[in-house]
Amino acid sequence: MRKIAKIIVHHTAVDTSLEKLRASVQRRGYSDIPYHYIVDTDGTLHATRPLERMGAHCRGHNADSIGIALMGNLDRDPPTEAQIATLTRLIASLRKKYPVPVLGHGDLRPTACPGRYLRPVLDAIRYTAK
Repeated sequence: MRKIAKIIVHHTAVDTSLEKLRASVQRRGYSDIPYHYIVDTDGTLHATRPLERMGAHCRGHNADSIGIALMGNLDRDPPTEAQIATLTRLIASLRKKYPVPVLGHGDLRPTACPGRYLRPVLDAIRYTAK
C-alpha cells in the first residue's frame, strides 16, 4: 500500500455524468478517472480508482494522497446537501485509517479548485470529520 500523507478535495468543474467524465479524461490521455472517489450531485459515492493506485489529480502530490472530487462547478454553484453529507462521511471514514490533513486542491497548487462554494464547507468538514 502507498503511504498516504494527505486527502485532497476537488470539484470536477463540469456538470456531467460519471460516464461522460470518464470519456473526457480518457480522450485527454488518462487511463481512467484521476480521482479515487467522485461524489455525485445526488450524494452517490463512486469509488473510481483503487487506493493502492496513485491518483492523477494534483501534480507533485499524487504519490502520497487520496483524491476526492465533487461533481459540478462549485465555483459557480454550491454543493448539494447530499454531496456535503457524503463527503463528510467519506472523510471521517478515511481519516480513521489515515489520520492525515484534508486539503483543497488550491491549498497545494495555484487553482480556484475546489471552488468558492466548497472552500468554506471544506473548512468546516476538515475540522469536524475526525
